[in-house]
Amino acid sequence: VKAATSVPFWYQLYVMRDRGYARELLQRAHAAGCPVLLFTVDLAVLGARYRDTRNGMAGSGNAFGKLARAWDLASHPSWLFDVALGGKPQQAWRCWRSQAPTWSSPNAGPVMAAGAGALGVQLGGAAVYHGQIEQRPKLGAGETARAADILRAVALVERGLWLWLALLALGSFAYA
Repeated sequence: VKAATSVPFWYQLYVMRDRGYARELLQRAHAAGCPVLLFTVDLAVLGARYRDTRNGMAGSGNAFGKLARAWDLASHPSWLFDVALGGKPQQAWRCWRSQAPTWSSPNAGPVMAAGAGALGVQLGGAAVYHGQIEQRPKLGAGETARAADILRAVALVERGLWLWLALLALGSFAYA
């Protein structure tokens, strides 16, 4: 990040339970010459929304609310994928179908094209491989990926993993 900017940059720390890891991150920021440190404090408890309890969207709810929620989800399957994957599923599909074959690796191409499409970023261009500069085809759609997009990509993979695990669990119950 420091190499990519000429102005002082900030480091934003989300304090987690692992204080050793937080300390390591702070040391890395200090070693990089970061002059500004922001601590982020989030309250991980949502407020009580009584209307959501009444309509079945939260809490135990009544039978009508649960039925309404089930119907709503069943009639909008794309909502599940939008929320579960947290990206742009249709764009991921288009990028995978049209761009994956342009990448030299049949394994990495589909994953990178779909992931970049889902995140709305573009990958590719000049890159250094084994000390040589190579031009790689463009994958994805949108602006060029930035360092912050790495965390978004990791979160996308984690959500995808949980979605697959949930589908496997549902499938195992269906065939049990």
